[in-house]
Amino acid sequence: MPEDDRAVKKADQLQESLPCQKTLGMEWSLEEDQFIFLNSLESKKATTRRSILSAIAQIYDPMGFIAPFVLTGKSIFQDACAAKPEWDEPVGDHLMVRWESWVERLDSLSQI
Repeated sequence: MPEDDRAVKKADQLQESLPCQKTLGMEWSLEEDQFIFLNSLESKKATTRRSILSAIAQIYDPMGFIAPFVLTGKSIFQDACAAKPEWDEPVGDHLMVRWESWVERLDSLSQI
């Protein structure tokens, strides 16, 4: 995009800093012209199929920027369904290890 059309150039002319705008579950830094993922996951401790599905459903990414990451979480949920535990029954240890690893990486999404 040509520099003359960028918002940052116009802000420099006004000698002001541009605020961040929150939209569609994302934060857009007008100053840096970057999208920032807002970590909105409330319950990171999931031990059942129901809690895993609830946690994944809390992630709102309408533009698909973090779709590969979300698909990994959905894959864990799919494997939990294939194991056929009840909705409120704890998932197996091998799935818990995968889930906890996925949740730990959730905090790093703000660096993308």
